Amino acid sequence: MIRIIIPAAFVFSLWSTPSYASSEELIKACRLYTQPSLSLQDAWTASHCYSYFNGYWDAWTTAQAKSQLDAGGICFPSGVSWQQIARVYINWSDKHPELWHRDPWETVLSAFTEAFPCT
Repeated sequence: MIRIIIPAAFVFSLWSTPSYASSEELIKACRLYTQPSLSLQDAWTASHCYSYFNGYWDAWTTAQAKSQLDAGGICFPSGVSWQQIARVYINWSDKHPELWHRDPWETVLSAFTEAFPCT
């Protein structure tokens, strides 16, 4: 029974979690994520911002640990919150609407490299 449930849950998670074709979709989710009160549907959409940055954080910390170097020239300050990370991305994106059609990994990397440089 467990063998069936785990693959089914995995397939469902792939189906229910969006992959962002453009940064504009991620920006929308992050704008919702920074709001204090949301409908159930908006909360679901907002959770995708958290999920995206949580995955980014995991990849960043893995790269940093493996290379013993600054991962991508980004140095997150200790104690930074997910809300702060989302706001940094939104603020950077508002200054660069001409890049909203790009893949999210490109705009996230640019935003974080600018906001959290290693000094």
